[in-house]
Amino acid sequence: MKSFKDEYLIELYQGGSLSAFEEIYGRYEKRIEYFFFRMLWNDREKASDFTQDLFLKVIEKINSFNTGLSFKTWIFSIANNMCKNEYRKSEVESRVYENLKAESVTHHQNGAEKATDFEVFMKELQFLLNQEDEQKKTAFMLRYFEEMPIKEIAEVLHLPEGTVKSGLHYTTKRLSKKLIHFKPI
Repeated sequence: MKSFKDEYLIELYQGGSLSAFEEIYGRYEKRIEYFFFRMLWNDREKASDFTQDLFLKVIEKINSFNTGLSFKTWIFSIANNMCKNEYRKSEVESRVYENLKAESVTHHQNGAEKATDFEVFMKELQFLLNQEDEQKKTAFMLRYFEEMPIKEIAEVLHLPEGTVKSGLHYTTKRLSKKLIHFKPI
């Protein structure tokens, strides 16, 4: 099963093969959970819950999947839509505001230290990504953390490829200016 393409595994699962689904789950479970973790304010519990919910949705909607298309794009589209729905909840919006406010205080207190430690860099990158609008944040996450091609990101976000490229360019440029203190001398 390990050598089969995702789409073929889905065909097998649609035909009743549980081992095909187990292989798909094994391939995507950690990647999806990491995506949710980064997109949903580094909340491990929420990421875990959303991952389980996503795979339940995959099971429920598996017969609607067209095996001529990319499974990776399909599953990340579902994940992205779940994040969008979560963002819309007013309870979450107030929580984001409180988290950003708290992180901002911490960020400014530690700004003079300019540590180059990877963990510190990733925390600051996540802090800055959380300030971007959801579309820019999602595109950045899919491109640089999931290594998804521009074409697939455009499909996930329902945008033209040029818009994705342009958005990534300006987001990366903005982030690099704000993270300049991590650049080696």
